[in-house]
Amino acid sequence: MKNSSIKLKLLVLVIFSIIIVASTIIVNSIISIKNISETNISKYEKESYKLKELELKNHVESAINILIGIAEKSNYKSVEEQQAIVKEVIKNMTYGKDGYFWINDSNHIVIMHPIKPTLIGKNMFNSKDPNGVMIYQEIVKAANAKKEGGLVKYGWTKPGVDGVQPKFSYVIRYEPWDWIIGTGAYVDNVQREVNAMKEETNSEINQIITKTLILSIAVAIIISIIFIFISNKVIITPIIKFQNGLLEFFKFINKEITEVKPLEILANDEIGKMSIVVNENIDKTQKIIEQDAKLIDNVKEIVKSVNMGLLDKRVTKESDSQSLSDLKNLINEMLNTLQNLVGANINNLSAVLESYSNYDFTKQLDKSNSGKIGNEIMQLNAMITKMLNQNNNDGIILENSSKELSQNVETISKNATSQAASLEETAASIEEITSNIKNT
Repeated sequence: MKNSSIKLKLLVLVIFSIIIVASTIIVNSIISIKNISETNISKYEKESYKLKELELKNHVESAINILIGIAEKSNYKSVEEQQAIVKEVIKNMTYGKDGYFWINDSNHIVIMHPIKPTLIGKNMFNSKDPNGVMIYQEIVKAANAKKEGGLVKYGWTKPGVDGVQPKFSYVIRYEPWDWIIGTGAYVDNVQREVNAMKEETNSEINQIITKTLILSIAVAIIISIIFIFISNKVIITPIIKFQNGLLEFFKFINKEITEVKPLEILANDEIGKMSIVVNENIDKTQKIIEQDAKLIDNVKEIVKSVNMGLLDKRVTKESDSQSLSDLKNLINEMLNTLQNLVGANINNLSAVLESYSNYDFTKQLDKSNSGKIGNEIMQLNAMITKMLNQNNNDGIILENSSKELSQNVETISKNATSQAASLEETAASIEEITSNIKNT
């Protein structure tokens, strides 16, 4: 993304925002739909179980009412006869496809069971379902808990269906006889309906997700097209113009081009405000560059004069550029220092020094316009002149002394010659005397 254009970055940002918003809406919608569906399914499940409980309760109440009717209207008969009649009547009572009733007492003894007569007389205290629910203990507990009876939930095998299926039984106790009449029904159909509703809900949610995704993609494409059109006109085009203008400005600063046009201001937005700032800098930079050019030309003239040996001119042009202004001041300060040292015209000093190198110390400098070094050279000239005069006087004296010395040497030479002749004569005499002595 670092090397991507602003246009692409904006497009990615918009699409990403659309995806985030759409995803948020989709997720929230799905969660809401799922919560509502789960609430409705849970409500339906509870109501279905409640209706099944109410249905079973109504059936048991019908059986109890028959029992009460027989017991109250047959007072002339014994209790045993009444119970026998009731057992027979309830035994033959059915509802629906396979609904039936059974009777047991609070001691868990089965009194009547139309489907499993082998259970009659047996104590079912320890009877439990595959899940460990103590069936008859729960039946007795529910029947004795309230006068209107109660519901017992447990699991039992169902013919034609694999596995343990959920079953409801409703029981009511007839206290005078300590009889508990109950009936039961499998409620696996409710669970199947609930599962079917859940599957249907999940299917609908998946359809909603698919439709929403398709719609979101379509909306994203449409918005992207609209965004590209609008951004090109409102954002990208001004940015490109600003970029081109800024690049031209930089080329102008780097002396790659000699002229730059002000940026076109298309709107009063951030880009427009930046364009105004750039235009202000263009004007300022053009002014500074023009000033710099004049100052540099002025410096060239001064350098040319310095190369000719003239130090009396100064840089007079001004510039708003601090660096060039500082350079101007430094150059002028340097020229002032040089002029104070060597004067306004180096050529005069050079000519004098050249004559001195040729042992001509007669040339003089104008002390008022020769600088410190020129004045010191003139002082040196005076010292050298004085020294030369002294040397000249010493030379004359030496010359006179030399002549006198030559005369003295000549006299000494003559005397030496005379003495040498005398010595030769003396030597000859000595030699003669020596010879005579040897002959004697």
